Amino acid sequence: MKTHTRLGFSFLTLLVLIWLIFSSFDNKHLYFGLLVIMLSYNWCKKILFISTSKNKFYIFDLNWIALAEYMLWLCWQIFIANIHVAKIILSNKNDLDPQVMIFKSDLKHPLAKSLLANSITLTPGTITLNVFADNFEVHALNEEFTHLIKVGELNKKIAKIFKVKND
Repeated sequence: MKTHTRLGFSFLTLLVLIWLIFSSFDNKHLYFGLLVIMLSYNWCKKILFISTSKNKFYIFDLNWIALAEYMLWLCWQIFIANIHVAKIILSNKNDLDPQVMIFKSDLKHPLAKSLLANSITLTPGTITLNVFADNFEVHALNEEFTHLIKVGELNKKIAKIFKVKND
């Protein structure tokens, strides 16, 4: 069975099981559930199965453990960046050295690029200004905020989530 069909069937089965667990077994709930499941599937398949002119991407192909680790790591980085921004704001020193940097990422998966851009924007002190092809344009308050981008740590962690070999 094709991967797309197998994953679609698995997703439909999951939706049916969830509906059956949380609803009654009378005709009204079963028919309404069938309608909601079909509408949900048709709406979600555009998100779950991304096709480009060259490749097909499936959201279920993610390394979910690496994603959980990444989310915890990102929360920690956001916490640390909050402290750095607070120090800049509260200190009398002028540590601001705003800069715009452009870096190239080897991530090809559209969701990986989106995750990278959003992770940069979520971290205080940095914001993704533009994404064009494989290039990301980022504004940072000072040099310190661009460290994780320059050393490629974000790229490596996101590549691990999307099962990309990244050296």
